[in-house]
Amino acid sequence: MPIIRTTQKRGRKESAPALLAGLSILLNTLTLLADYTSEELAHFAMVVFNPL
Repeated sequence: MPIIRTTQKRGRKESAPALLAGLSILLNTLTLLADYTSEELAHFAMVVFNPL
């Protein structure tokens, strides 16, 4: 089964909504990393990915 990929034409700029979405993800990630220790993040990941 082939993988379907979308590509942009050469010279075409990224759209403003796409850039803002990426910026939002980056800022949320930086906030998360600033607010929690690595141990807390590891615990959160364990709870989320191994709920039992």
